[in-house]
Amino acid sequence: MGFITDGLYQSDEAIIDSPTLAHLSKDQIRPGDIRYVDLNKDGKIDKAQDYTFIGNSNLPELFYGLSLGATWRNFDLSVFFQGAAITDVFLSGVYGNGHVDATILHALSMETETHHTS
Repeated sequence: MGFITDGLYQSDEAIIDSPTLAHLSKDQIRPGDIRYVDLNKDGKIDKAQDYTFIGNSNLPELFYGLSLGATWRNFDLSVFFQGAAITDVFLSGVYGNGHVDATILHALSMETETHHTS
C-alpha cells in the first residue's frame, strides 16, 4: 500500500499548479521532491483518500517450468528450468548477513536527471 507517484517536481510552477500532500504547505515542497497522484481529484493528497495498492503481491501469480531430455547411445542429457513471475519484492534494510541495503544512495540527481549507480 502506498501513494502512486508521478515523477519529480521539476519547477516551482509545477508545485503551485498541482495537489500536494495534505500535511505540507506548498512552500515546504521543492523541485526534486516526489510528485504524488491525487486519485480522488479533491486537490489534496491524503492517506484516507489517495492511499492505494501498488505493485504486485510478494506471492507469485505465475509459476512455470520446462523439462528437456535427450538420449543418444550411452549418453543422456536432461535440463530443467523453473521460475516464478508477476510478483514484487522490496529488498531493503539490514539482511541476515549484516549487509545494509544502500538503495537511497542511488537516488535521482536533479543536476544530471540520471540515476547514480555504483
